[in-house]
Amino acid sequence: MRHQLNDLCRAFALGALTACTGGDGVVRGEQLFSAGSGDRNVKIVQYDTLWAYGGDADTLLSSPFRLSVAPGGGVYVLDVAMQQIHHLRDGKALWSWGSLGEGPREVQNMRGLAVDTETGGPVMVDAANQRMIWLSPQGQWIREVPIPGKDVGLVWNMVSLTDGQYVLATANGDTPLLRVSKDGMQGWSVPAPWRGFTSMHHIQWIGKAFATGTGRWGFAFEAGNGWFVFDPDSVRSYPYVEHVDFPEVAVTRERLGIGRTSRGVGLMSMPAYSGYHLDSRGDTLYVLPGGTSPMRRRVLDLYSISSGNYLESRSLPGYFTRFALAGDTVFAIDRTRMYPYVLALRARREKNEGNH
Repeated sequence: MRHQLNDLCRAFALGALTACTGGDGVVRGEQLFSAGSGDRNVKIVQYDTLWAYGGDADTLLSSPFRLSVAPGGGVYVLDVAMQQIHHLRDGKALWSWGSLGEGPREVQNMRGLAVDTETGGPVMVDAANQRMIWLSPQGQWIREVPIPGKDVGLVWNMVSLTDGQYVLATANGDTPLLRVSKDGMQGWSVPAPWRGFTSMHHIQWIGKAFATGTGRWGFAFEAGNGWFVFDPDSVRSYPYVEHVDFPEVAVTRERLGIGRTSRGVGLMSMPAYSGYHLDSRGDTLYVLPGGTSPMRRRVLDLYSISSGNYLESRSLPGYFTRFALAGDTVFAIDRTRMYPYVLALRARREKNEGNH
């Protein structure tokens, strides 16, 4: 079950996006897919722990939120509570960067993290100050550039493309997907990939952009039931193995004073995340599912990016919230203990094992 959305994508502009609410103030939204798409075929994988970081006074992480593989080894970790970037390798923090504030070289709301394809250093989006920030691989400040165009609001995440450009997934109704030049000076709104965006609240379309080694890139809903692949002249959509309906959103107004109101927004119920987190390697998309099954956050679902076909699922040695891939190494965030950990795990290769 899949939709070919090429004509729709070319004809529909993001400027028409609005959130539609019913008389009860509930945003329901159109469903991308309305039926299941198959069962998991889970392959049991054995892992060795290479190193762990976190959990004591010297290696305390408050709220690790994003992971990006560092080309020189290890992983960049964004601690969203402390608003800091750490470069972790071999169980140690090589450096940390980040200071709260509104001034130069200060940040307030970093959530997007990617890697510069030329330098190998981290690139971040400080949504509160509406700017992108580049660091060197050694953690030294290089430059900052205002996000091009108008205020895009909160940036859920970002990804580096193979040509050095970036895609930002935002909360802005006019520009939920913004493509940015590699110097950060130019930005282009990406045509809406699906008509359902017109009836969705931005909380419903929270998602993640991903890049591929074949020049494609994509966007996957976190709490929805589908993902998209963008080719140069087309867009295609595919369902998750275990998908759920988009969560309903309640929109209310509370009077604060004369002529002043505040809009409150909240989910009607906690959604069962279909694509809680994801990463790609070559032509394969790896998805850490939420869902409602016993497999939630305990497997990686593999899909072919070219065809959208489900390939298989691979077991994980724990219950994780975020991950990133580097060859046969899996960097993962474990939040099941009193203090969160970042782990480096290596999958044991089997004889005659195929590569995805």
